Amino acid sequence: MINTKKISANNIMKYRGELFGFAALWIVMFHICNQIGLPFGGFFGKACTKVIKWGNRGVDLFLFLSAIGLCVSMQKNTIKDFYKNRIRKVVVPVLICCVLYFGWEDLYIGGGDFLNFILNITTINFWIKGNGPHPHWYIALILILYIIFPLVYKLDVKTKHISTVGFMGAAWMIEYAVYACSVEKYDSIETALSRAPYFFACVIVAQEIIRKKDKCRKIGLWFYVFGAALMTLMPKLVGHDLPKPIGRYVGAIFILCVAMIYVWARENMPNLTKIFAVLFQWCGKYSLEVYLIHVLVIRVILMYNWFPKLSVLAWYFVITGLSFVLAVALSACTKLLNKKISI
Repeated sequence: MINTKKISANNIMKYRGELFGFAALWIVMFHICNQIGLPFGGFFGKACTKVIKWGNRGVDLFLFLSAIGLCVSMQKNTIKDFYKNRIRKVVVPVLICCVLYFGWEDLYIGGGDFLNFILNITTINFWIKGNGPHPHWYIALILILYIIFPLVYKLDVKTKHISTVGFMGAAWMIEYAVYACSVEKYDSIETALSRAPYFFACVIVAQEIIRKKDKCRKIGLWFYVFGAALMTLMPKLVGHDLPKPIGRYVGAIFILCVAMIYVWARENMPNLTKIFAVLFQWCGKYSLEVYLIHVLVIRVILMYNWFPKLSVLAWYFVITGLSFVLAVALSACTKLLNKKISI
């Protein structure tokens, strides 16, 4: 008999690091599957494909967990310290990674295209050229969100969420305006645009979780199981594929339900989930670095057709392993550079 002990949303803060690692691994699997495919056929292969294909929802979990972390940071720090922390933890590793990669792609291979190099390392090129030419749409989005976050946070506290609802509305209007002006342009940056309103909704939820703490309403496991199943079946229930933005929101609800199922398992089955906890906690330490690097690893390997005789299954181990090795190295370089420049 499964223990149906209820849990509250506040429990998610306890496992935030593990959930970052879980999301990072799922995102890596999603991108490998998209480019390489799956090594299994038949029913098992189809089932794996469906699971892995939902891995792009990992970024929605990233955004939710980031919203919680940002709200906590603003509670504890001055605005100056908030920005210093973002520079140390996000801007520095992004610059190291992008300077090295785009220095090679734009300055070496591209024949010294310095303007394109600057536009790429600042992620501006994503907003100009879209998600194909520039691989880091998530970074392009969060850099903007981080810049405006202190304002969003202060107004949210002062207006009791009304201003944040206003930010959501403004983000939707910008999204619609881009779509109305150019469907082609919208399609190229929709991946980021449609996540902005969701992030502001996450800020409201995060604030409520932090404010209520242990007083958050407790909900049973089957609520989250039903929610995840319902979101998975939504396209079949409506009889057609969902419009992209709606599909993003459905996917976001799905991944949050999955996260709460994981939290329930950690609370109620700590011994059985310990091995996953250790793995996800370790991966979570390098979640940003892995996100930055793995798409570039896939890009370079495919560009040069390395390991052409490698089996599909081996690709998963090679790309995942190489991505994490380089992520650890990037993290070490980030710490060293932060010490040198005393940020």
